[in-house]
Amino acid sequence: DKLFRQLEKMSVPIIRWQEEYRPSQVTRTPFPDTEAEIMAAACWARHLIEQERENNETMPLQAKKNIGIVVPDLQNQRSRIIRIFSDIFYPGRPQQAPFPEQSIFNLSLGAPLSEFPMIRDGLQLLEWILGQKDWQTCSTVLASPYWGGGEKEWNQRGLLDARLRRHGRQTHSLSDLIHAGKSICPLLVQHLSNLQAFLSEQEGKTRHFKTPEQWARWFDMALKRLGWPGERTLDSREFQTLESWRAVLATFSGLGVILESIGWNEALKQVGRLASETIFQPLQAEAQVQILGVLEAEGERFDDLWILGLSDQVWPTIPEPNPFIPVSYQRKHDLPRSSSQRELHYAQRLTTRLLNSTNRVIVSY
Repeated sequence: DKLFRQLEKMSVPIIRWQEEYRPSQVTRTPFPDTEAEIMAAACWARHLIEQERENNETMPLQAKKNIGIVVPDLQNQRSRIIRIFSDIFYPGRPQQAPFPEQSIFNLSLGAPLSEFPMIRDGLQLLEWILGQKDWQTCSTVLASPYWGGGEKEWNQRGLLDARLRRHGRQTHSLSDLIHAGKSICPLLVQHLSNLQAFLSEQEGKTRHFKTPEQWARWFDMALKRLGWPGERTLDSREFQTLESWRAVLATFSGLGVILESIGWNEALKQVGRLASETIFQPLQAEAQVQILGVLEAEGERFDDLWILGLSDQVWPTIPEPNPFIPVSYQRKHDLPRSSSQRELHYAQRLTTRLLNSTNRVIVSY
């Protein structure tokens, strides 16, 4: 308002635009739990797409539907949403397998880089060099397509995993894998042998102190000996993930300004921390089903919309006044999260816009 008043004093013409909303058909639906609610939303979205494909057989030039799924608590529900939507849209897809280049659904919210399978498996391989790992980690890494021979030896490595489980040991080293896999996993043994040769070249200095820049090169060379990130051609999202990992190593190298030299454990810990703090979202072509937070959805237009997770714990959001600013000042100037009244008005305004962003809306809790 102050800006507008000042502009008017300067004789700047101002046109005040009043947004006109279209009437919506709104359906409110309760569910027994969050799992059932997300499952219903995913099945609903798939039904709309299948229905559209049937219609396109008779009307091939019809535009694709723009389907929105809005989740106020998207950050906390992200993993569950990906799992359920993957099961509905890509049934039978192995958990470790990458999504198609053109995915049907897309989440607007990124995730820590360390949670992406390629990076997670790479970090676990580096940790394994240091010593033994539990059998669960061993099973996860053996099933990974992101290191040498992972796809060609998929079945054989499953047999190796079963053999190791029968031994009943709680932990396994990389040397154990070489010994157990000689007869059934030649590619696995080859890459592990390459790693051992690399470690011998380093004259057993893996635990000695090095600069961050030296450690970054060391980690990169060790992963290459293991055939990471796999022998197949990376798709666009995987390539972007790899580039983000290289940026993490470059950032880690820059710590040499404040850290002259550190040991193996500390170096790997710092790299893992940087990967966890790096929020990453691969760029991709626009998907038909957009899964968004409330702020990302504001101003968008949809053919169909489902707003889920509307519990009183997340909508309106719980006030969290800034502890470094007097609360009275925050409330006087209506700062974000300063009061329950402010959050209520804010939620009402956003909800009204969302409900009128399409002709058909489903809201659920």
